[in-house]
Amino acid sequence: MNRNARSLGFYAVLGLLFVVMVFGLRETLNTRDSLTWKQFVEMLEKDQVSGVTITQNKEVPTGILEISLGGGDAASSSRTETLY
Repeated sequence: MNRNARSLGFYAVLGLLFVVMVFGLRETLNTRDSLTWKQFVEMLEKDQVSGVTITQNKEVPTGILEISLGGGDAASSSRTETLY
């Protein structure tokens, strides 16, 4: 009985470790470029924002702001940032 209990405990800890690793990896893979509100306002003041798209979540008032960056000149690169 003692040996079976140790075996069961070992596999329970191993399973728990696996679950923690999966959730940790999932969060790491789901990270996106994001900006703070202060960074967004600074970019607006420097005229670095070329467009904004608001996507509302099911839970109001939450959503995602997709910000297209580009200074308007041909030399600036265009990319999308997300404001949470």
